[in-house]
Amino acid sequence: MDSPPPPPPPPPPRSYRLITLILKLLTIVFLLTALVVLTTDTVTDEHYDNSTDGNVNTVGYVSVRMHFKDINSYRYLLSTCVIGMAYTLLQIVFSFYHISTGNNLSSPTFDFYGDKVLSYTLATGAAAGFAATSDLRPGSEGVISHFFNRGYAASALVLLGFVCAAFLSIFSSRALPKKV
Repeated sequence: MDSPPPPPPPPPPRSYRLITLILKLLTIVFLLTALVVLTTDTVTDEHYDNSTDGNVNTVGYVSVRMHFKDINSYRYLLSTCVIGMAYTLLQIVFSFYHISTGNNLSSPTFDFYGDKVLSYTLATGAAAGFAATSDLRPGSEGVISHFFNRGYAASALVLLGFVCAAFLSIFSSRALPKKV
């Protein structure tokens, strides 16, 4: 004869729910700030060029305009910010509802897998941003260097968002029911 299923775990204390809400709010703040920094990352470099390239003489002003969309890794970083903000905003709504009514709209399993996917997505986005900046920045100077510094800043903010999401992932794994 099968034994009855184990009783559900006791509800987490209110302080636990507040800590997770604060972590979710920090995550969305970091991702929103990274989104703003990244989408405003545009630079135009104008300089006088007096060089000879084979049979072609280029004399005059050369204008180079760079936008974050020109670098694939930065576009990936942007998409991880948007995905992370959408999921975190959904979780914030669920948390406010849970704190105010005591009813949980999402299951612990959904939170567990969603937090895992979010944290890995943010980690890969930050890594892509750091790697692209590290590869493309050497030798750049002036306003081009400023462009890549903003890329570093956006990647660092997504990394901070990842740290918050990783802690949320740990908390959501502790909230899973224990199987015997």
